Amino acid sequence: MYLEFSKQLNDLINIYFKVEDEGKSQNALTNFETMELQIAGGENERSALMPLLYADSHRAKSEIEADIKLVLKEFHHGQAPNMILDPSNRMKPLDAVKVMMGIQSSRECVKRFS
Repeated sequence: MYLEFSKQLNDLINIYFKVEDEGKSQNALTNFETMELQIAGGENERSALMPLLYADSHRAKSEIEADIKLVLKEFHHGQAPNMILDPSNRMKPLDAVKVMMGIQSSRECVKRFS
């Protein structure tokens, strides 16, 4: 299992560094998009990995934003106002993404949702 994972990681790294002259080329964006598609495995997969970046419509983006706000509202439900203002008691953007994707984490913010 480890060897297979290592091979996949090497393939992704090679694809990433295969894009040449990205800063100088007029096709830099095209090269970058091609690289993203190769790494993700297709346009639909890429959109699924980065939903806010490649949201197809304003409606889809609004739905994702509403889901994020719901996660944050549930996180702070029942807390005193001074706890909400405490920076150490806030979810980071990555924490919200982990909750929405069902990714387990050792962070307390994410553990509340398991």
